[in-house]
Amino acid sequence: MKEMVTVMWPIQPIQQEKESFYSYICRISELNHCDLKANYKLLGVRYRQNNPNPIYLDERDTIRFINLTVNSRVNDWLFLERGSGNTDCFLFGQKFPRYLLSKKVKVCPLCMRDHNTFNSEWQFTHITTCIEHQCLLQDSCPSCNGLFSWSEELLHKCTVCHMQWKDICRYIEKFNKVEKLDVHKLLIYQLNKNNKLEKEQYPVEVLKLRYIDLVHVLSFFLG
Repeated sequence: MKEMVTVMWPIQPIQQEKESFYSYICRISELNHCDLKANYKLLGVRYRQNNPNPIYLDERDTIRFINLTVNSRVNDWLFLERGSGNTDCFLFGQKFPRYLLSKKVKVCPLCMRDHNTFNSEWQFTHITTCIEHQCLLQDSCPSCNGLFSWSEELLHKCTVCHMQWKDICRYIEKFNKVEKLDVHKLLIYQLNKNNKLEKEQYPVEVLKLRYIDLVHVLSFFLG
């Protein structure tokens, strides 16, 4: 007998590739005209004001949570182990030390214009560049220089001056372009092995490194 699945909202959008949990629930809340924090509570997930993207592993396993129509995309969300100290986090089916995570809000404004979603990769300290648009990730608005903070409105605009992402092109000259992307591409690849990489341009020994090993190597050379 086929198991019955409860539909929690009339509209459940398709989760985008690498879209964070927070981003997805923000879009669900917006489309269904309901309160974001109430939806977190409904799912049995605690809303963390300083960073609502990661969720605990046991929160993922609640019955109410599994009813989300995300299928295999659940691995695109950032999961945390409970506990203090040297706990781990999980993303894309891989395990990472939790200290690699950043507390900053950083985005690619051009990705925000094109997709209106937060990318889970942006949560890592050493991911500083958007490979697609060849620019540094931004933690402040290119219009008013106000620092970004987590908000549903940030999916569409700066929460300080209300500059909309669709108008970002007028500020594009302020973006720091990154011309040599080899190291950045390698970091992204080691973080998420599903990314495409022209492997022939890298030594085999480098390709065998784990993400954390690559970070340690870069930290050594960059001081």
